[in-house]
Amino acid sequence: MIRKPASGEYRLYSRKVSPQTGKRRNLGTFRTRAAAEKHEREVQHFKRRCRAMKIRQSENLENDPMHSSGSLKSQRNCEPRVLRNQL
Repeated sequence: MIRKPASGEYRLYSRKVSPQTGKRRNLGTFRTRAAAEKHEREVQHFKRRCRAMKIRQSENLENDPMHSSGSLKSQRNCEPRVLRNQL
């Protein structure tokens, strides 16, 4: 959701309302509406990519005869990876 506050910039808010605060999360402030729309598409793409990746991995694990059915140890996290030399 994109809104234009009194400052004149465009602010991107999450679609869902947070149950703890009752407000929408601020996902960034941009000078142009086009920039805000571009970032919104990037956010939606990332959300779908992570969901699709988890589904695809769980299907692969279920079809793998060498894998035990109860463990999902090889499931990757969708957060960015931090390398050891960056710590």
